[in-house]
Amino acid sequence: MSRDELNQFGWQFDHFHLEILKMPPMKLQPEVLQPERLFNSYSLVCYTPQDLEKYYYDPLEFLKSYL
Repeated sequence: MSRDELNQFGWQFDHFHLEILKMPPMKLQPEVLQPERLFNSYSLVCYTPQDLEKYYYDPLEFLKSYL
């Protein structure tokens, strides 16, 4: 959701969400009601550990390899 959508529903989050993708996120078709929403996360459509391995890096392993 965009910041405006979160504010509209009163959802205030004070955390950091980190996804390190192995491939670009899925592009969404433009919508008049949500012009800022351009991409969709794979996390909304993948459910198995194998699917997660396909789309995401393990954040700790990724950071260890680049620090």
